[in-house]
Amino acid sequence: ELLKVGRFRSTWRVRTDTHCVIAKVYDWSKSKRSAWRMVLPRADPAVREFNVLRRASARGISTSTPRRVVRDPRKRMSALILDAVDGAQTLLESWGSACCTERLALSEGVARTLAEAHECGLAHRDLHPGNVLISRQGGDLQVALIDLLGAKLSSKPVASAVAAWGIADLDQSFHRLASRTERLRFLKTYLQQRPATSTGIREWVARIQESRKAHRELLALRRDRRLRGGNKYFGRIRR
Repeated sequence: ELLKVGRFRSTWRVRTDTHCVIAKVYDWSKSKRSAWRMVLPRADPAVREFNVLRRASARGISTSTPRRVVRDPRKRMSALILDAVDGAQTLLESWGSACCTERLALSEGVARTLAEAHECGLAHRDLHPGNVLISRQGGDLQVALIDLLGAKLSSKPVASAVAAWGIADLDQSFHRLASRTERLRFLKTYLQQRPATSTGIREWVARIQESRKAHRELLALRRDRRLRGGNKYFGRIRR
């Protein structure tokens, strides 16, 4: 089953009689500049994400379980194999079908998981509702952070400025979908899990607002560059 397709990557769900896995398949055969990704394994996105996931899992961070990487240098293709989470939904899907009480539970669960990841040194850097999986096991809410290709894993806890940027990235979607109470509950739960970085909720709200504004300006800059018509995107569609 095809889940998502991009220029160089397609994501598939593969089911067998006993197991279900996710396969991220990279195809560089149409790109001359990307041939070096197959020559140097450390440059291969499948290998990079596999290594980040393995290190994150070893630190107890809730994320996807990596199985293996398959590479075919001749065809310039590679694939990352991950365990699928049965019955999981993205945060956006779960939020849309949840009542007020369930939304507060989701806010607290995601906040705790994100705070634990930050304390373990993981900065996601692409945090949006589609990259947060929600599942239930025995009635308990389970939250997992997925798609760690661009994530950075360090030996020290994530700095406050970087953490605020990640929360602002997530808030870009939820400041329209969630109430102020729900968003404040999220932030309070997050700060309770990270007392060493807590400088007061008002300071964090201001910091997140500044980060969200900077994020919007960055997106607008990318849009303006595209509208000028001088980039690779317009070069492809004009052919």
